[in-house]
Amino acid sequence: MDGDGGYGVRELAMVMGISRRVLHGSQATEHEDVGVDVGHGQEEGSSTDHNSSRDLRIAAMFIIMSASTLGFLIPVILTKWKRIQFSLESRVLLVGKAFSAGVVVATALVHMFPEALSSFESDRLAEHPWQKFPWAGATTTLAALVTHVFDFMATTHIQRKHGMKLEEVTSSTALTASGAGAMLAVTAMGKTPGAEGKGDVVVDCHEHQHQNCEKLTRNIVVAEILEYGIASHSVLIGITLGVLTDRSEIRPLLIALVFHQFFEGIALGACGVQARFKNLSLVVMCLFFSLSTASGILIGILISKSYEEESTAALLVHGFFDSFSAGILLYNGLVSLIANDFFSDRMKADHILQVMAYIALFAGGTAMSVIGMWA
Repeated sequence: MDGDGGYGVRELAMVMGISRRVLHGSQATEHEDVGVDVGHGQEEGSSTDHNSSRDLRIAAMFIIMSASTLGFLIPVILTKWKRIQFSLESRVLLVGKAFSAGVVVATALVHMFPEALSSFESDRLAEHPWQKFPWAGATTTLAALVTHVFDFMATTHIQRKHGMKLEEVTSSTALTASGAGAMLAVTAMGKTPGAEGKGDVVVDCHEHQHQNCEKLTRNIVVAEILEYGIASHSVLIGITLGVLTDRSEIRPLLIALVFHQFFEGIALGACGVQARFKNLSLVVMCLFFSLSTASGILIGILISKSYEEESTAALLVHGFFDSFSAGILLYNGLVSLIANDFFSDRMKADHILQVMAYIALFAGGTAMSVIGMWA
């Protein structure tokens, strides 16, 4: 009886053990199956997210192009459309430029420079030489000084090339005696005089004083340097957006880009009309400006699959380009826009305009700084 009972217990234990192993085996199989399904799901989800973000990035190209074009065209329409035709030194135009100047300065100091600093301080870069030297600050300083050199050289070149030296233009007796005046042709694209209507700016120094001729020269140089400065950093920012695959990162950056491209367009368009560029030159400027960020986004999309954001090469490229762009924008904002307008005779003579312009200046800088909380 005991033997039978013992045998029955042992047999029952064996059955339970086999059942337990079978049960665990089936569960393990289920877990493996689930793991496989999850893995496939993650791959499919990653592919879907990449495709979805690519659609958003492509849409961002056209959204930013539209915002850039609209911003550029606003001052052009306000000054050239006969039903409106504001003066080139109207309050509306100068206040709009002041707001845009605040946006440009804040873009340099709140967006570009911190990004450059972050790249150079990354742990993935070797301590020597990248951690020992303030590359971000030094490159930003170098960019601002180099921009000043080009500014000076361009202004001097235009004055010498087109006879705008003081002794030549202030010869009022000779000018009035000739009756014809001294015709000065300055082209937006560096062409020779004589092709009026094809993008040239024509100034009659018989009708304008020397100060007005020098002011026009200054406006031409400001417009060209501002465009090159904005375009250089716009391409890089476009690449930054183009390589992103996370929609939650793309959206705030897109909002920031739309905002600052729109107001940079206003500043650039206002500088273009104040330089008295002809319609063809304004169209070329508008296209060059509006396509710069879009081309950067396209480049970013094309390299997004092979792009490694934390690689040494990517960090150094971003660091140098961001800091160099920050220096160019800082110079353009402080010198080309703020100093050029706020120290003008027009601004000094209108106290209401001064108040409005300073409010707009601080408002532009504040708005761009607030956007920096998200992008």
